[in-house]
Amino acid sequence: MTGNMTEALGAAMSAYTRWHTSRTFDWAAFPASRGYPEVSRAQMRDVGAGSSPKADAPSALRPATFTLSLVYQPVGKFGAADAHEVEEAFVVFEDVLTVGWEEDGLTVEQRLGPTDLIFTRPGRVRSFRNDGFEPAEFMIVVGTGQPEGVRFQAAS
Repeated sequence: MTGNMTEALGAAMSAYTRWHTSRTFDWAAFPASRGYPEVSRAQMRDVGAGSSPKADAPSALRPATFTLSLVYQPVGKFGAADAHEVEEAFVVFEDVLTVGWEEDGLTVEQRLGPTDLIFTRPGRVRSFRNDGFEPAEFMIVVGTGQPEGVRFQAAS
């Protein structure tokens, strides 16, 4: 009986494991960015649905309470100012990422390097860009299994 239980537990664990080497970055995850090379980035959806139109990525695990994505962003590219209805965190793995917060026409920025993290509250308008010398890789964690569509900040 123990062998069958171990095998079943191992199979369950494998169903919830995603190996980085078996996945690829999706350069078409954000179709609204097509035609705007300055915001190009690729995404690897790992957990949850996210707010990209590709919410049904077959490789993504289906939790109820958060979304996790790995993002690859070339040098000089940025993510436009937007906000989510839930908490969001960024963790940088490679190179640097400059994250901006906006409020009442003001913008403040923090430059993050490997293993640095920034957390944003629901509704916080934020943007990000790669000011480094190499492509940046970072994780975005959003506090729901399927966020609403993003709310972009109008240019001032």
